[in-house]
Amino acid sequence: MPDPQARSSWHLPALLALVIALAYSNSLKIGFHFDDWHALQQNPFVRSLANLPRFFVDPNTTTVLPENKDLRPILLASFALNHAISGDATWSYHVLNLILHWLAALLVFRIVRDHLWLGEERFAVAAAAALVVAVHPLNTEPLDYLSARSALLTTVFYLGAFDAGVRGRRFACVMLFTLALLTKAIAITLPFVLLGYWGLARRHEASDPLHARPRGLLPVLGGVAAASVFYRLLLVPHGALASAHQVGVTPRV
Repeated sequence: MPDPQARSSWHLPALLALVIALAYSNSLKIGFHFDDWHALQQNPFVRSLANLPRFFVDPNTTTVLPENKDLRPILLASFALNHAISGDATWSYHVLNLILHWLAALLVFRIVRDHLWLGEERFAVAAAAALVVAVHPLNTEPLDYLSARSALLTTVFYLGAFDAGVRGRRFACVMLFTLALLTKAIAITLPFVLLGYWGLARRHEASDPLHARPRGLLPVLGGVAAASVFYRLLLVPHGALASAHQVGVTPRV
């Protein structure tokens, strides 16, 4: 007999999309503000997709402020895509932010449902967690403030990499981790989070193959993280790199 919870799970993405649209649809009217002036409005590089290769090697493409230079090529590529779609009109930026937020909420549901040993109540708890993430006020800043998209984009890649790693999908995990690192350096914590998770998994379901640590994955992730550090130290001026890490962002739930 089909699992009614499995059938219900098909409705959750639509419910999350509806809730997010109702909560944040007014964000489509919001223009540029705060740091958007130097990261987007006056940044000539994000006005053309032709600059895509340069995003990966030139920290000057991040901003017109010398002290804020960094390497975030995936983030910049998303901004260039938005500019190609809507120019200086911000609606496409906000639409993409809402899609990213929806994906993050779906990933929270998937992770809580499948990886937290919640027993028969796992669907209800996971759905509640996803709905809280979907409408929590903490997420207003990265949704409405365009320059803060780095938090949204990194969250999607980070959660996706975590889920893929736990499921033993090595290639997907490494690729998503790499994309997260190329969006925001804070993603470097993922190998430690996975290591801690697998330590807990041994206590809960040591015989469950879904939660078994894939052989060789952590060393590969560690190598990717080390390469990311070297990449940034090589290309980003020391002063700008230090300044970039002094700027806080609203945490993602």
